[in-house]
Amino acid sequence: MRLHCTAGASYRRAMRFLLALLLTAWPFLAGAAAAVPTDASWAILAPKAGEGAAMGRALQQAADTRGLQQGFAAGLRAGLGFDPFDAATLEAAGVALDQPLAIASRSGVELASVTLRPGEQGTAHLAAWLKPLGEVQAGKVHRGWKIQLATRGEKVVAGHATRGATAVTARLAAAGGDVAATLRAAIDASAGNRSLEAAPLFSAVRREAAAPWLLWIRREAGTTAAAVGLEGDRLRIRGRTSARNAGDWLGTGAAFPGAAGGEGLLLARIALSPAARKAGGPAAGGVRFLLGQACPACDPRALSRQANTLAPLLAGPAALALSRLELRALEQGWSPAATPFAWVAAVRDPAAAALWLEQTAKLVGAAGSVDRSVDTPIGPLSFGLRGKRLFVASDAGARDRLLAATGGAASGQGAPLSATIDPTALGRALAGLSVTDALRGGLLGSLFAVRLQLGPLLQGSGPLQVEAAPVGKGTYRFDASWDLQHGS
Repeated sequence: MRLHCTAGASYRRAMRFLLALLLTAWPFLAGAAAAVPTDASWAILAPKAGEGAAMGRALQQAADTRGLQQGFAAGLRAGLGFDPFDAATLEAAGVALDQPLAIASRSGVELASVTLRPGEQGTAHLAAWLKPLGEVQAGKVHRGWKIQLATRGEKVVAGHATRGATAVTARLAAAGGDVAATLRAAIDASAGNRSLEAAPLFSAVRREAAAPWLLWIRREAGTTAAAVGLEGDRLRIRGRTSARNAGDWLGTGAAFPGAAGGEGLLLARIALSPAARKAGGPAAGGVRFLLGQACPACDPRALSRQANTLAPLLAGPAALALSRLELRALEQGWSPAATPFAWVAAVRDPAAAALWLEQTAKLVGAAGSVDRSVDTPIGPLSFGLRGKRLFVASDAGARDRLLAATGGAASGQGAPLSATIDPTALGRALAGLSVTDALRGGLLGSLFAVRLQLGPLLQGSGPLQVEAAPVGKGTYRFDASWDLQHGS
């Protein structure tokens, strides 16, 4: 190839040298980016495989994560040929520990992307992984990558693709999945076509936080990208989430002060934006739902009018407490019966809020002159006003704790969303499940499996703290930390 250049022979020689260097190094440069397409439903990526495995080992030392990691790792090792949490097995598979490693799922197919060390060890591992999965077909080529597929009958069930030092494995995980198409999508991603690493949300998180693991979750409701690391005994997750059709429901000011809320599953403090407090907005929708729980027989139009009347009276700060989780109530679908709750919101005009409360009590048949209560299908539901705070609750204890936790005024700059979750409360709920529940199957059977994998971790850990703030329309930055040991 002749390079037409007017800057002289030395320049031409330099350009030829650089071009030759790029062509020689291209397979290794390609390995610097994991081959994960943007339409993956989820992905975990370690910028350096060895550091990702080291975090897995540190996580086991910080808390009892054996059930979680061993189950996940065993599935990946059998399904895709690599255990991302074990440096020794990665080295035995010929993986370069200083290069990226990714595990992902796309349209019913799971895939892994790694960079192999020079030599035959990695190639031998790929062949040994693929051979027992089906009849290995003759190699195909896509963008210079060599592809081998394993079939059972007429169905492609697994395959791998290699180019230079980069390797991708894929295996069918659900009916309707297309292994060959997923391998081609991964190869295209490695060339920069619809690559996860070029996705704005993912690349923003990668720029903002260096961490052993990066996480990607894509759903109909929106997309989340996060950096996951371990700071001592504390798991730290920082990232961004983009919610479709979410609007700007979270304000920019401070929520209620962060006083302790006492025992319970969840205490969340929220600053609702002006848009969220408009008639027909998210706040009105939440109030409409609660009114419907209080009076299922009431005229839906009347309930909607009451909800739309209250929403503009809200001042912004609000708080929610969940006292516990009733797992067996979830079998009938989620409702407040499954999570006894209390909700408190600041109001701009206490007199107008008192009038609304009186009108609503008449509508739903609530009794009482100060605090109103009504028997509902989810149990007793109470309404009331304390100064400039309106509350609705199905749990009197949670109501009292929440009112005590929101006694101060919200002011100054602060996180517009702040939540504290007690994993031990969830662990206690899971501990109530039995082998009988597992044998019955369904939701409780699945939750029993969760208990086996996560029970020791939940019961032995401290609180999970989450803060979030908007960074654009429908996009929020969040920061979560979880004390993996009590008192850490």
